[in-house]
Amino acid sequence: MIAGLVVSFKLPGLLNHASWGAYSFVNALVSPVNNVLNTGTIQTVSRYSAQQPGKARRVQDAGLRMHLRLGLPLAVA
Repeated sequence: MIAGLVVSFKLPGLLNHASWGAYSFVNALVSPVNNVLNTGTIQTVSRYSAQQPGKARRVQDAGLRMHLRLGLPLAVA
């Protein structure tokens, strides 16, 4: 939350208008996907971990692998 606050108030002063606009545009496009992926992963890992506590670590690892395979290419793009 603190990092978001710093970005919201300090970054506009460091960037010119065009750069800040580009950052805001890309952020607006990526945020819904990011929120769905994060929330969905948390809920899915929680559900399967609660159903089978013995496999909780394997489920967490699978969630991390999914984020690496899907999230990392999105972040690079």
